[in-house]
Amino acid sequence: MDILLIDDESSIRDFLIDSLQARGHRVVGCASAEEAMSQYERLFYPLIVVDVGLPGISGIEFCRWVRNQPEGHRHFILVATGKTGREYLQQILAAGADDFMAKPFSPEMLKLRFAVAEQMVKQLADRKKLEQELQREKDFISAVVETAPVLLVVLDEKGCIWQFNRACRDLTGYSLEAVQGKTFMDVFLSPAEREKFLLDVANPNSVIQRYLLETQWTQPDLVQRSLSWSFTHVLKEQGGFAYIIGAGMDVTERRAAEERLAFLAERDPLTKCYNRSQLHSILQNAVEEAYAGHSTVLLYIDIDNFKAINDTLGHTNGNRVLISLVHILRQATSPDHIIVRFGGDEFLIVLHETSVEQANEVAEKIRSQINDYLFHEGGKDFNMSASIGLFKVEKNTNGEEVFALAESACYAAKARGRNRVASYQPDNVTSSRLIDDSVWWTRIKDAIRKQHLEIWFQPVVHIVSRKVEFYESLVRFRDEEGGIVTPQHFLPAVERSGGITMLDRYVIELALETLLKHPAVTLSVNVSEKSVNDPAFVDYIVQAFARNNLSPGRIIFEIPENVVINLQRVWKMLDLMKTEGFRFALDDFGAGFCSISYLKHLPVEMLKIDGSFIKNLGQQDMNQALVRSINEMGHILKLITVAEYVEDVETLELLRELGIDYAQGYLFGKPNPNIPAEPQKPAVLGQAAFT
Repeated sequence: MDILLIDDESSIRDFLIDSLQARGHRVVGCASAEEAMSQYERLFYPLIVVDVGLPGISGIEFCRWVRNQPEGHRHFILVATGKTGREYLQQILAAGADDFMAKPFSPEMLKLRFAVAEQMVKQLADRKKLEQELQREKDFISAVVETAPVLLVVLDEKGCIWQFNRACRDLTGYSLEAVQGKTFMDVFLSPAEREKFLLDVANPNSVIQRYLLETQWTQPDLVQRSLSWSFTHVLKEQGGFAYIIGAGMDVTERRAAEERLAFLAERDPLTKCYNRSQLHSILQNAVEEAYAGHSTVLLYIDIDNFKAINDTLGHTNGNRVLISLVHILRQATSPDHIIVRFGGDEFLIVLHETSVEQANEVAEKIRSQINDYLFHEGGKDFNMSASIGLFKVEKNTNGEEVFALAESACYAAKARGRNRVASYQPDNVTSSRLIDDSVWWTRIKDAIRKQHLEIWFQPVVHIVSRKVEFYESLVRFRDEEGGIVTPQHFLPAVERSGGITMLDRYVIELALETLLKHPAVTLSVNVSEKSVNDPAFVDYIVQAFARNNLSPGRIIFEIPENVVINLQRVWKMLDLMKTEGFRFALDDFGAGFCSISYLKHLPVEMLKIDGSFIKNLGQQDMNQALVRSINEMGHILKLITVAEYVEDVETLELLRELGIDYAQGYLFGKPNPNIPAEPQKPAVLGQAAFT
């Protein structure tokens, strides 16, 4: 089939041409409507695919132009649009388009839209043939309706069913005789849906109108199907409606996928608890409940030494432990209580309509059951414990304050020896945390002075070439006994003590030393919100690179997703640094699914996909769908995609199939204090990992 495709973006145009050619079609691509009009005169194109937002003559104007041509009615026009509002889609369809596909594209959506378009083009060809062979209009309509692969009904001007095709009969189980004379509403619509249908179809001022409507159909086995309908009024020659054609498609699977995506946008994929993106609204609701006179108590739960499980047994076993612990939390609480996982091993429980005494009983039950929980692995038993802070929400606070106070109560539980419940006590908790923070900050300052801080390196590998493209720099503290302390233990205290910028500068100094020692190496470095937002820090970076005659392109600053989306003033600072040649990656991308709309404005070149989506990727179909969507969106925006926490060959192969660019994780090596002498050679990784 010959297809005319119009899109002004060359990358999208090439992508669609490849997709259509793979289906066996001949495609002529154009960058503008004007160019397409010239091509239109040379050959007949049964299918036209056009982008709405074209320069010059728009896609909507082009649709009208095509329909006004002598053979314009013979084309099937498929419109690509980034807007899906009801009125906007009606405008597109009224201009002459037959169907639309929403941007950004997904492979499943394209496959469905192209399949429908191919079928509808075939229908147009069949219709022309029937027009030549059939003399009577009724026979022609019956033949088209009956052979259509989609749900098709023909209604008279009163809305009563005249024709009811095979697809409709297969779906409903009704014969044509059983529904003839009944209205479309009687057969397909619930009472709640009928008012909208009447409002759409009963429009006496219409000439030719196309309407969109979604309905629910319950099959005899009580399975619900979602149906998407469009309606076209066909006019008599002397004026008035001759009949109304309704075309329907089963969109149940699409709707289910959309609902799953919406669920994962606010839920932690592993535990199904609410994720950090929902924390603000949940806490704000708790404060509003307090203002209304309700008793709401927060439990801030931190699993003691959970990092040791991950480091010793790996993330897979760590995930198994977390799932078991969340089961304990659910067993100890009621369904109307809210559980939020806002950190790797940190949870917040909101207990509605609960007194402090009742909340303390729940907290002690959780603490006791976690303490009794044994995790068996490798012939060994691992004990668990939890520190729990309890805070009753007061009406004179806000969401951020109640979270901080609940955290401080948990901090007090840890300071008193862990594995215990502590209620918020203003004087004791505050002083305890301040003392603990002061101790850690003193140790870190001393470590900087004595050069006991180190950076370790973990390779980031190009999945196709299998080469190490760069290394992520990870800070480590070597304590007085020579042991290695990871930043999870000291970084929060440093941030609260106001020393994070000093720590960031020291880490970058270590990175500069590494870059000078290894001229072929590129590094990535994590930087904090406070540093990125500090003009003096930016000046320090620029001057340090200039002083050492180092190319800014050899360092990639990793910025946490939550920092960028919440602090638009950071954008200007990033733009300023990018003009100097520095590079940026967006870290932990997708954890809250809330920064997508900012991507096209951010001066980043790389997306590091949050590790929660990569763990157990082979067993998580929805995570695969999310990773695929993030990758496609990133590539459309010309961004590099990186998957973290890659621990096995199965996950690596799946990421390659999904089109991810780079991978990082234990499969290629744990963080190491040394960089290999020849980092760009695949042999550094160990070829066995890829066989």
